[in-house]
Amino acid sequence: MMRPPPTLDIDAVRAFTLVAELQSFTRAAQATATTQSAVSLKLKRLEDRLNAKLVERTPRSVRLTAAGASFLARARDLLAAHDTRSPVLSPSIDGSRSASATTSPAPASRA
Repeated sequence: MMRPPPTLDIDAVRAFTLVAELQSFTRAAQATATTQSAVSLKLKRLEDRLNAKLVERTPRSVRLTAAGASFLARARDLLAAHDTRSPVLSPSIDGSRSASATTSPAPASRA
């Protein structure tokens, strides 16, 4: 029986892409208005979830591993899909979910 793919924390995926792009946990933390330790914890949890080491950390540099380089494109695709959700799924001002403004009413029946 196949195991389902792991559920990923979108904030952890975002932290990973920032660390990869900025090559720094500190700069990634600044970009997300959080702490370096919070970014590090998110990345560690993501690595545990994926069962793969994504970055090589040294005191002066951050480099992607082969697994990290492979995951980066998929992570960006996931974030793009997440960030461009359909207006049909967007909550209305009062918090309820509503159909898109482009939905037209049902046609009137002819008598």
